[in-house]
Amino acid sequence: MQIKRFRQRATLGVRYVKEYVMDEFADAYDRTYLPARPLDIICEISYLCNLECPTCFRWTSKPDEHELTTEEWKGVLVKLKAWLGTFNLTFTGGEPFLRKDILEIFKFASENGIVTQVVSNGSFIDKTLARKIIASGLDGLTLSLNSMIPEIHNKTRGTNGAFNEVMTAIDNLQNRKGMRLSLSTTVVKDGINGLIDVIEFAKAKGIYGVNFQPIMPATILPVFNKDGEAKKSSIGTPYRDLLKDKDDLRIDAVFNRLLSMKEQGYPILNSTDHLKEIAKYLKAPTNPEILEKVCKVGVKNFNIDPFGNVRLCSIMEVVGDIIKDAPAEIWRSVNAARQRETIRTCDKTCRLMFCNFKQLDFKFKAKRVINAVTGQAAKA
Repeated sequence: MQIKRFRQRATLGVRYVKEYVMDEFADAYDRTYLPARPLDIICEISYLCNLECPTCFRWTSKPDEHELTTEEWKGVLVKLKAWLGTFNLTFTGGEPFLRKDILEIFKFASENGIVTQVVSNGSFIDKTLARKIIASGLDGLTLSLNSMIPEIHNKTRGTNGAFNEVMTAIDNLQNRKGMRLSLSTTVVKDGINGLIDVIEFAKAKGIYGVNFQPIMPATILPVFNKDGEAKKSSIGTPYRDLLKDKDDLRIDAVFNRLLSMKEQGYPILNSTDHLKEIAKYLKAPTNPEILEKVCKVGVKNFNIDPFGNVRLCSIMEVVGDIIKDAPAEIWRSVNAARQRETIRTCDKTCRLMFCNFKQLDFKFKAKRVINAVTGQAAKA
């Protein structure tokens, strides 16, 4: 399985390098041709969630019989594989492990040469499930950890046991057999001082990396029905708190330290530019300079919701139906072209989310490869 993973990652890496190198010479939106294929496929496999995060209201969703079935998802993956070859597939939610068939879908994807990742809150990962996840062929698992202070993490996850659950999940995943374990940290106002501790923890545990997600209005994670209509929701308390009494000196001190740690080789997955943009946003969420960088999701992403509706941007209108339509036709459709133009002129700051901030960090990845080969750890 290790050799198979290496080959898949290498194949995918060549595609990423080629596309991002071209971005250095001409913006993807300005090229005279449409990128042949997207780089990232994001499947929001279910909106259901067992936590009650104030940063997102997908946990208010109810079971829906219109969600794609196991066989329908397998059919979708076959379609995508025929179109893309080896590609990067990420399952999100909600909480993906609420689906009883999720391991079967992981295994199917792996057997078909698809580099597959999942984002989870970690609450269901006991020792038995951990073994099954590793055996499924999953390439990467990202767990949400917003702070090393239990009270802060639990507050952002809406339950008192969330911190202990994710710590247990990490312990249960120590023998990963090549599967990458990462952390995703939503940066909320109360958690800024503790971001360094999250990185130190990740390094000590041998975790592949940490990505930082700046807190956004909860409305950027909408709940749609099968017809593509969004349920109304609040912007959420954590985002409101960010707008109050900001401490620019504290933010600068923390992020300057993170930039230094990244330079030293600590497992920070955000690029240097991304960290700088996040700091700028935390100090002034409505800063117009943030909008100077055009969002790239229109030319890099292909999003599929629980019902098979396709969007290039996960918060915009439906551009196709993955069950009824060929993915290549959706990608080249008039609806997709219109959505690209909407994305290009969009005034929302969600372009700063880790999954949306499209930049290949060559220097960091080179250091990771060198460290992996030489066995050297990052020095403090």
